[in-house]
Amino acid sequence: MLSEVRRKKIEKLFEVFDANNNGSLDMQDVSIIANNFTKEFGWTEGSEVDKSFKGSFLKVWTTMFREADFNNDKQVSKEEFLNYYRDVSSNDSLYFQCIKPFFDALFDSIDTDHDGLFSKDQYKAFYRSWGNNDKDAETAFKKLDANKDGSISHLELYTMFYDFFMSDKHNDKSEIFFGVIN
Repeated sequence: MLSEVRRKKIEKLFEVFDANNNGSLDMQDVSIIANNFTKEFGWTEGSEVDKSFKGSFLKVWTTMFREADFNNDKQVSKEEFLNYYRDVSSNDSLYFQCIKPFFDALFDSIDTDHDGLFSKDQYKAFYRSWGNNDKDAETAFKKLDANKDGSISHLELYTMFYDFFMSDKHNDKSEIFFGVIN
């Protein structure tokens, strides 16, 4: 069972993944989000970085769809999504098997200069790619930059990502990882 805190976080994740706002996740959402990343990061459509990101993103989404689409209707309802994440975030072993690959694919694709850091501009582009605004991106960046060095390291980002899925603590900074939770 998901705690109320984790349920709200997963509901926010569903909200940002439902890019076409039709109440379920399907391949149109994948396309919209992938194109948002291309636009926000200024990649050329069809470039190596664009193809690498879209390939990684599609692979992770395909796996999630296959596992979460319990009724096999080619879309994932909010309830299916919540049930899937309830199951895969129930212990560390499942987290590392099912959720962490999504983080790895995202980070490796977006860290195009391979320095292991997200600058404020890179993070803001990441945040906007999910349909969030710059003001909230600024707030989130300040919270996630734990050591206040002006960038978010792979470890800082990974810690927030892990806590987003696994922490039941209310008002921890991981709550804003994918956008402000209402």
